Amino acid sequence: MKNLFIFICGVIVGSLLTHFAPDKQDANADGQDTVVVEQDGITMFEHPQKFTHACSFTVREVLKNGNALAWSNPLKNEYTGKALFLAEDGGPYYNDQLIEAGNGETMLQIGTYKGEEFYDRETFPVLRISKETSER
Repeated sequence: MKNLFIFICGVIVGSLLTHFAPDKQDANADGQDTVVVEQDGITMFEHPQKFTHACSFTVREVLKNGNALAWSNPLKNEYTGKALFLAEDGGPYYNDQLIEAGNGETMLQIGTYKGEEFYDRETFPVLRISKETSER
C-alpha cells in the first residue's frame, strides 16, 4: 500500500512538473539566453555560432519576403540539408544562385527556421556569411 501511494505521488508530481515546465530551453551551452526574436517561423539567436558543417549552398526557392531557401551542395559539404538565408543579409536572391563562404569568410548560424514543406514541419538553420572574426 505504501509503494502504491509513493507511485501515485510520483505520477502527480511528474505531471505537474511537465505541465508547468517551460516549453523550450532558451539557453545555449554557456547558460546565456539565445532566443531574441521569434517571427514568421524564424527564431533568432542572441549569439551567432560558427556553422562548420557546410560552406556552399544553392538557392532552390526565394520566398515572398525575399529570404532564400537553399540546399547544401553534397559534393562540397558534410551537411546535406537545407538552410535559410535572410534577404537583409545578402539578397536579393534568385533560384539556382550559388551562395558560398569565400576566403576570410565563415558561415554563422544566427537562428533556426521552422518551415512547412509537403505538409511536414521541418527545422533548419538560418545562416549568414560573415567576415571571420572572433565571433563563435
